[in-house]
Amino acid sequence: MYRKFIQKKVFQLKINQKRKKMIAIGSKYGLNHQQTLTCSQQLDQLLNEYNRLLCQEIVRREEIEKEKSKVLSIFS
Repeated sequence: MYRKFIQKKVFQLKINQKRKKMIAIGSKYGLNHQQTLTCSQQLDQLLNEYNRLLCQEIVRREEIEKEKSKVLSIFS
């Protein structure tokens, strides 16, 4: 659990750093410059990975709740 928390925080930091870098590059070279587009794609990848991590967490919680319900139903 603690490991997942740290993993999410690391992703959040990487995402914020990449976003700031993309804004700086876009301001300097323009939004259609190859460096800006590359940075934007890298940011998209980070966001997709972060989203996958969150989705896995939600699925895991749902699985735990299902198992908990099964166990509780046995005792009721």
